[in-house]
Amino acid sequence: MNKTPANAPGPARRWRPSLKRIADECGLTIATVSRILNDKSNFSCTPETAQRVRKVAANHRYMPNQLTRGIRDGRTRSIGVISAERLSFHAEIIHGIHHALAANNYVMIHEWNDATIHTDKGERETVMLRRLLEHRVDGIILSPTNEDATDLYFREVKERGIPLVILDIPLSRIETDFIGTDNVDCGRQAGDFLIRQGHRRLFSLFPSAQTLANSFGERITGLEEVIGSVGDIRYQRLEYAQALTGFSDRSAVMTNNMMDVLEPLFAVPDPVAVFCVNDLIAKDLYRLAKARGKRIPDEISVVGVGNLDFADLLDPPLTSFEQHPYEIGFQAASSVLKRLQEDAPAVPPPVHLALKCDLVARQSVRRISRG
Repeated sequence: MNKTPANAPGPARRWRPSLKRIADECGLTIATVSRILNDKSNFSCTPETAQRVRKVAANHRYMPNQLTRGIRDGRTRSIGVISAERLSFHAEIIHGIHHALAANNYVMIHEWNDATIHTDKGERETVMLRRLLEHRVDGIILSPTNEDATDLYFREVKERGIPLVILDIPLSRIETDFIGTDNVDCGRQAGDFLIRQGHRRLFSLFPSAQTLANSFGERITGLEEVIGSVGDIRYQRLEYAQALTGFSDRSAVMTNNMMDVLEPLFAVPDPVAVFCVNDLIAKDLYRLAKARGKRIPDEISVVGVGNLDFADLLDPPLTSFEQHPYEIGFQAASSVLKRLQEDAPAVPPPVHLALKCDLVARQSVRRISRG
């Protein structure tokens, strides 16, 4: 009966190549081999020795133990990320984070947060933050669901000196890095575009203040700044009530009275234009307008925000704003890595990077001729 050797891989035992084995084969000390394989900057040896050690290590498929290294130098080379995964927007953010971290030999520990703004008051988020801290991540990137968070909410993160970057939704009550969208400018661009298309009867559509994300409010602010600078615009906010009716591990079930709120818009006999604060709301408007026999864009022009993966599949394709989520994710990861390179006494103040949106004009907006 054949027996698996004690020093070889096989089903009989879990085998891992060790520094001692490599050191014995090379005729060197364990410390010397460790310094060579870990590329210690303050250690030098002949190129031939380094080449021999790396060749033997490769033959044995040796991999350094990052957990052990983390115990020694206090770094695990892992970054915790908390975000949703429901939309193509979030997927592209994760894509950008991954690429930036991988290029710097960092790994991402990703927590999926299925909650939305105000659905659970940040309870799941708090658990996820604690779990990432227990895994000794070097930094945290967070797409928040608790807009009321203060510095106390992140007290343990701050006390541990862990860099924190907030994504997409600005938190006005904390001092930390933020990477997201210039939402005010996005609203301004939407207003300017609709007015240039000849529209003089405008509406905005958004959820009520109880569930209104800060980013949504900023978009409305930008829109109304432009409208206020033009004298002959008739404008009305359409603010619908939204309630949480169910919440599971996979989704939040929301109900709203959007159809009732849209009655003033449907009652206007002339062509109108609506700025929806995101593409999901625009998608709901499409459905409700069709139910009322209203044609887009002949009777109702629609602009959304996000340029989500379904925007060009709607009928007609939706005019929307590209928020560059990949770049947001890439910049967020880069910001965390930069913070990790800084010395505590010289840490600069928080960075607020708001990327400009780009209009993606499609067939959901009608041009109105003015005689």
